[in-house]
Amino acid sequence: MYCIYYTWGGINIGIVKAGDVAHAALDLLTMPRIPYVINSADPKKGMDCQGLVQYCVRKAGGVSRYLGSNDMFRHDSAWVGTIEQAKAQGKLVPGAAVYVVSPSGSYNEPKKYVPDGIGNAHHVGVYCGVSNAECVSASSVKGYVGVTTLAQGWTHAAWLKGVDYSSGDASVATSIDNSQTAEPPPAADSQADNSQAKTSAPTANPKIPYDAVVKTPTGNKLNLRKAPSTTTGARIAQVPPGTPLKVLSDDQSGWIQVEYNGQRAWAQRQYVVASGR
Repeated sequence: MYCIYYTWGGINIGIVKAGDVAHAALDLLTMPRIPYVINSADPKKGMDCQGLVQYCVRKAGGVSRYLGSNDMFRHDSAWVGTIEQAKAQGKLVPGAAVYVVSPSGSYNEPKKYVPDGIGNAHHVGVYCGVSNAECVSASSVKGYVGVTTLAQGWTHAAWLKGVDYSSGDASVATSIDNSQTAEPPPAADSQADNSQAKTSAPTANPKIPYDAVVKTPTGNKLNLRKAPSTTTGARIAQVPPGTPLKVLSDDQSGWIQVEYNGQRAWAQRQYVVASGR
């Protein structure tokens, strides 16, 4: 339902509640698994990451026309900052957008955005803040709409234009039964791929494939897994800092595919760096 209207960029935007945006994202998890489909915002057909955010704003009663995650990051934010800044300023609230932002020129960033040096906002989702669905997004690597924690690669948060974040929404659930569509919250894991250490925007890497090494905080071993998940991806190896790996692909959700001893596996990106860095 529209509350107030104003015109921005020639588009009539309804001011909607941030909590309703979060509810729309959580509702997606109760539907049959939604596949990742580029340039789509229709849960019946599939969604990409910016399409998911667009759908949630529209479902909450707003009118949106987003032109990709980089355009959203630059032009559709009333406030934007790092995850740490959002926490410190009380702006990490349900309904906020969350981004994975890497250095300019990385991950095939559209050329028109490279000169501004802001960075490549190559993935976006909705922060919901509930115990087993902290963030909801559509992942191209996982291939479906699912959940992640903030520690799994998100670097920035934003308040979207046309969304009211001033009052909060105490009615957002503390948990959700999303067993049909999403991984459960990460189980306890003593090794590095479940570390709660602060993360920063990753350093731009050479063209894939490239040689890399494991680099973990406090010398923890790194878990290598069969799939990009700490719960659904079975652990196939634990490797210490300094272990050489070959990076085969780089995900948009904080995971990379690597080769180790002739075997393919998945690891969290923040704990793998290009050789010589």
